[in-house]
Amino acid sequence: PSGVRTAVFGRSRQMCIRGSWRAQVCRPYNWAARGRGSEAAVWKTALETEAAVASGLASAATLLDLVKAYEMVQLELVWFAGLRLGFPVVILRLVLESFAFIRTLKVGNAYAVGVRTVSAILAGGGFAVDCLFLVLAEPVDELLVYFPSLSALLFVDDLTVHARGSEDDVAGLLPTAVAWLVQKLEGDLQLKVSR
Repeated sequence: PSGVRTAVFGRSRQMCIRGSWRAQVCRPYNWAARGRGSEAAVWKTALETEAAVASGLASAATLLDLVKAYEMVQLELVWFAGLRLGFPVVILRLVLESFAFIRTLKVGNAYAVGVRTVSAILAGGGFAVDCLFLVLAEPVDELLVYFPSLSALLFVDDLTVHARGSEDDVAGLLPTAVAWLVQKLEGDLQLKVSR
């Protein structure tokens, strides 16, 4: 049956990138990676904040949440980011083609007219989190290069930016860095940050 072939093929593609590609692009700020999770990311931020305060430093963090991140990502951006980060091209092409398939809504025996999209990562798909990471890795990497005293935690479509230092440094740095990042996300990637 074709469903079995599709499932086996899908699992084999995931196994192909699970070890080697994900290890190559591993980032310390990616908390959606294997063996990590959102709860651990929150605890890490809380621990860093407690340590900063115990050392006599100021500490502040901002959480940026992307609105409908999966639905807003342009597949073209996923393609180019995938090429830059060395995602296996054959698999990337197949994944993006599957995201662009015609989608229909069925209620009972009634079917809506099919819709084809050039944006929208299929949330829940086997490669959805990887594709979103492809697009978000570059802006987060750049943030940490331009603002090296900051730390970041990315969990799927939620990004925490954390600053530690003197009160004046934190008060000046964090808003500047967040404004820069919001411009990258909204201006360059056409995503929307929740307000």
